[in-house]
Amino acid sequence: MAGRSKPLSTLTFSLVLAVPLSAIGASTAHTGGLVVAWLGIVAVNAVHAARNRPWFSRRPGRADSDWEA
Repeated sequence: MAGRSKPLSTLTFSLVLAVPLSAIGASTAHTGGLVVAWLGIVAVNAVHAARNRPWFSRRPGRADSDWEA
């Protein structure tokens, strides 16, 4: 599985970044900043988890961009 990151390392990295992001969000914008910080963390983890699902992948037979033939 070359090219794919390990889910545990992504989760760990996300949780490590969650601490300072939570502190910055809460100190600058109080509860709203904390909520926005955590919604961003959840969104990044959800997209990372979903990208390996078959319904999230590109359709077979289509080029990645118009430049590829």
